[in-house]
Formats: sequence, C-alpha cells, structure tokens
Amino acid sequence: MVLHKCGGKEMSETIANLYDLTENLDKSTQLINELSMLFYNGFSKLIKKDRDILDQLAKGFKDSPLREIVPQSIEKLSKSDYNKDNFTALVLAITSVQGAIHDALYVHAEEVFGTKTSFYTHEDTIMFEDFVDETKIFLENIQTWLIDLAIKGFSDLNKESIISFETVLETLESQNDLQRLGVILRCLTNEFLLVLSDTKNQEHAIQVRWMDLWCKAYLLTLKKQIPPKGIKISGKLKLVALQTYTHRNFLTVVLSGILEYNKENIYIEIEKSKFIIDLIPIEEFWYQLNNENSELFKGLNTSTVISVKEGYLFENGSLILKNFAATTEKFSLIQELEKTVEKQNLMLSKIQAIDRHPIQFKLPVLVEAKDINGRICKLGNKEIPIRFELQPTRRSSTSLIQNKMLLELHFDNGWFLKPLTSMGANNIFLGKIAEQPNTATPTYDTLKERSSKILREKK
Repeated sequence: MVLHKCGGKEMSETIANLYDLTENLDKSTQLINELSMLFYNGFSKLIKKDRDILDQLAKGFKDSPLREIVPQSIEKLSKSDYNKDNFTALVLAITSVQGAIHDALYVHAEEVFGTKTSFYTHEDTIMFEDFVDETKIFLENIQTWLIDLAIKGFSDLNKESIISFETVLETLESQNDLQRLGVILRCLTNEFLLVLSDTKNQEHAIQVRWMDLWCKAYLLTLKKQIPPKGIKISGKLKLVALQTYTHRNFLTVVLSGILEYNKENIYIEIEKSKFIIDLIPIEEFWYQLNNENSELFKGLNTSTVISVKEGYLFENGSLILKNFAATTEKFSLIQELEKTVEKQNLMLSKIQAIDRHPIQFKLPVLVEAKDINGRICKLGNKEIPIRFELQPTRRSSTSLIQNKMLLELHFDNGWFLKPLTSMGANNIFLGKIAEQPNTATPTYDTLKERSSKILREKK
C-alpha cells in the first residue's frame, strides 16, 4: 500500500481529472443543474437555450483526453442525432464534470473553512472488461430504454412504461454481476412512480436529480466493472458514529470509525445492509442488524477498541472485516476526535474516479456547543445549516447538543452539516433508529413461524 498525503494546492495536482471546469465552482454546479433540466424536458424538445447549454459543456473538453469524441458527439445530439455513441460521450462528459466538482470541493473547503485535508491512496483500482455476448445484448436493450427516456424527457413518463420494466429489473437483481445496476434502476423507477403518483408536486420531479441515476445506470451497461480486492490490513479500530439509510427494499447502516494502521489514522466506513419488506416495522430489521453485528455495536456503544486481525481496506474508505473482536480496552470518544479530527490528523478516502460526485464529498468536523445556535453552526467564519432531519429519530432534537458534536460537512447545491454524534455526559449516536428492542413478540419471527407451518408436509 502506498500512502500519499495531499492537501490544499497539492491535491489538484495529485488527483487526475480528465478536464478542468472547476475554476468557477458555482458555474460548474449551475451547468449540471441546467443539464438536469434538459433531461427532464427531453432531447426531442431542445430549444436554443438547451443547445447553448450543450455547447457550453462541449467547450470544456477542447483540451482534454475526451476532446476527440465529446464536442463532436454533443454537436450531433444538438442536431437530433440520437446514436448511442453520442449519448455515451455525453454520459462520460457529465460524469467527468461531476468528478471535477467533487475534487474541487475539497480545495474550496480548505480555502473557505481553513481545513486541511489528507488523503490516502493505494494501487487498487477498478478494472473493466467486456460483457459476454448474451449479457451484452441484454444491456444494449437497457441502453435503448434509457435513451428513449432521455429523448422523450422525464416529464413525459407514464406508469405503464415503467411497470413494464419490472421483468428486466428482476432479471438484473438475480445476477450478481448486475446487482449494482439493478439497485440503481430500481431506485430510479421507484422515484418515477412516486412522483407520478403526486401530480401536485411537479417541482419535486426536478429536484430528485434523476439525471445522475440515469447516467450511472448508463455507465454500468457499457463495461463490466471488476471491483478492487482491497488491501489486507490489521490494526486498532475505534467506532465513532453511525448513519442509517432506508429504502423501500433494504436498510443500510454505515458505521464510521478511525482505523490505526501503519501509524496513520484513517477515516473508514463499515456498511451493513438487510433486505426489508413493508409488512414488518423497520425497527425489527434494525434490531436484527444489531444482533448480527453485536461486536461492532458493542464497540460503538461502549467506546471499546476493536482489534482487527484481518480486514480489507478499499480506496473509497470501505472496510470489510474478516477476523476481529471487541477488546477490553476503552477510549474517550471526545479525546480521540480531538486528537484526529480537530487537529486535522486524519486521512480520508479518495473515491474511484468513475464514482466521484459532489454528493460523495464529506469532511468530518468537531465543533463545540457554543458554535451551534439552533440549526446553524459557525464553521470558520461561515454559518452553515445543520440538517437534523437527515437522522432517523432525532429530526428536531437540537436539545441533544452537549459539550461537543461530531458532524460531517457535505455539499448539495450548497454547504450543509449532517450531525452524527453528540458528546457530553454520555455519547448520543443520532443515527440510531431505536434505543431498545421491542419486548413484544417480533412480527418477523411470527411470520416466519407461520410460513414454516404452511410449508410443512401434512402427516
């Protein structure tokens, strides 16, 4: 593993960009928003303003490695040439712009908030290969469906065309190599159906940023991505926060921690997911995840050091544990965060180039209670909103602020802070769905028992 520290001006030199549209961050962000509206309205309805937006995008690639394909392909799209190659070039261009904004945000955060960011990297990148012929034909049909959506525009969707795609989604989700594509398309179609059922709120359809999901899905149909294997590591792990994400079909818990490895402190994430169904309260799946990962939750809840004997660390900061156990060694959460986050002695992950997007930007910060006023936090010389509503059960509990709070700085058309952990007399992890398990008979166990009876052979 090779570790490279890069902060400030050095970062723009060490992170490889295909282009540079980020000299003016606001201008680049505005361009993405305008392109999103273009997808919403549809390429079959281009007006002069839309063609000007596409031309602006193309000009950014005149001196880039994509200069041979992007400007020409975008010009053809402006003239209603809907060849797949032209849409492929457009997707590469949009992905590149999003990646450049992601990189520029770290430089900008350092300038605005006086932070210093260190990154770790290692030679463990995503590889690509062609799909086998049968799968390739299947994915080309999905490309055609996606292109048809873009031509007509998201505003022209109807429920019948989305529901008819269900069989394709089931096929995707049943194949390991295509599950990521299946999840993204499932999210996209679910959001389509959600907005179509609420015709009173058309503005919401623009805000969900369908273009991003569309582009990611399209990219995943082009080449088979061979994920990196990660690097084998061992060390001490101190868990400091958790974040919970719910979806119609699954629940995901992300545990954030600080890994001591090779004399470095690395900000890592451990992801645990579970498929869910509507009939069972989400709390029951939350308790199942807790029980299935009891050592990790013990380490989090009691500030106990976890000994990692064998784990695999990925460049995006994801840590997969193979051999680990909670020890008897305790640590002070506040002191650990003061030593690493507050003193900026913490290394962050560097997302793979193909996955870089402004929404992936994150920067842990430790603030004192005196710097928080309601839902506003003073960071540097700026006032940044705190989005308590992003947490599952603490959505209006600003009173939970104690001596200090760990938050993550994010960017979504503007800066905001996501609160993670409140520290004082005790540690409050704001990502918890519930504090105590339900003492009543769980619905899940009841349904499982009933289904087993139905399946038993009659004697």
